[in-house]
Amino acid sequence: MNDSISISNWEDLASVENDLSGTYTLVNNLTPDSIGYHEFVESTDNGWGPIGSIDNPFTGKINGNNHVISGLRIDHPNVGNLGLFNTVKNGQISDIIVESANISGGGPNIGVLVGKSINSVLTSNTIRNGTVMSNNPENGNNTGGLVGEIKNGQLKQTYVDATIHSARSRVGGIVGQNTGGEINTSFANVAVTAKESNHGGITGYSATKDSKIIDCGSVVLFNSIGPNTGGIAGVNDGKIIQCFAIGDAFTTHWNPGGIVAVHRPTSIIKNSYWEQTLAAEPAVRASRKGGGRIISVNKVTKSDILGSQAKKTLAGFDFANIWNTMERPDGYPKPKCLLP
Repeated sequence: MNDSISISNWEDLASVENDLSGTYTLVNNLTPDSIGYHEFVESTDNGWGPIGSIDNPFTGKINGNNHVISGLRIDHPNVGNLGLFNTVKNGQISDIIVESANISGGGPNIGVLVGKSINSVLTSNTIRNGTVMSNNPENGNNTGGLVGEIKNGQLKQTYVDATIHSARSRVGGIVGQNTGGEINTSFANVAVTAKESNHGGITGYSATKDSKIIDCGSVVLFNSIGPNTGGIAGVNDGKIIQCFAIGDAFTTHWNPGGIVAVHRPTSIIKNSYWEQTLAAEPAVRASRKGGGRIISVNKVTKSDILGSQAKKTLAGFDFANIWNTMERPDGYPKPKCLLP
């Protein structure tokens, strides 16, 4: 802690660019009233300038200490790798709460916290009332509520409440594309609007056999034109274990799925559950085409997993150590690590 550099305002946060390998700690909430907001966010044409770059990524550590960053704004119509951080490589970001962020760009790789995460560990980060938009129909892939793309590394103990829009593919409630990473004990409460393919409540595309999604849940409202929309992932090449998806609407286009739309030969879906309402196709299986293994995957009603009933319904879920039943605000179970 003694070697950590304190961040108390927007000016301090912007100065992280001067030492991308440093260790940092937020010591205050950052709001539109904090020092530096006008200079670094409000008065610039494109809003906040994301920290790092694909060629010079953030490689350090930052601990948010559960402080809130509010009013983050980014608007780069023709630029990708957008978020509070542009690119993080071999870094660590933890315990940051980002509230009322508005992120808009051309893509690829757009999220509230990080555009692209490579071999990094993102732990206990929260997005509240976020808006993420990828507006480039040519290059706007990989749009997520938290991160555009994770490549290897871990993302765990994450909560995302966001609205996500994309003119392109690979759109997820938490991560646009998961390439060999592990998403663990996380929850998404999101609305996803997408015009092309591969959309999921957790990730749009889980892209390799080493990609994992474990002990995650999603409550997702889809408004999608393109194919391959799934409650957890649009396309899955990896493992999905102990997850559930609740959906009030799915795409009316072809190939929707309660858990995934496409499960490839290398994929495994185990001990997972889904419920959904479809506008045009009421009979939806856990996956609609492909060749992976499906082990104990079941359709449920919303009432089956509300409150204490969840313990009886979600066989295979560890309610002693990982999951907790909930009565409020929505009644769906949550990972214990996300509770106050």
